[in-house]
Amino acid sequence: MDESLIEKQNGNFANTVLGAVPSVYGKMKRICKTEYKYVSVVSYNGIPTFRAELCKYKWMKCFSSCREAALAVDKKLLEKGQKPVNILVQRHCT
Repeated sequence: MDESLIEKQNGNFANTVLGAVPSVYGKMKRICKTEYKYVSVVSYNGIPTFRAELCKYKWMKCFSSCREAALAVDKKLLEKGQKPVNILVQRHCT
């Protein structure tokens, strides 16, 4: 049996990117959106974190900063063959 599956079943699963999140199964409260697409501010048991979520790919991770979450969204979109929408967008010079 996979170790991560065992941790999830025991309720000790915490996102490896952000150690401050005590448990994904704790009380989650959406606080607000951010200026980046697919990134929102949520609170897990009173600890505010930045959640990057792409429902289309059934992917979600929590981060300690908004920029890290936006960058992760862009990397995931690139991984799936899509164009980035937040930080890694190519700027056109005129």
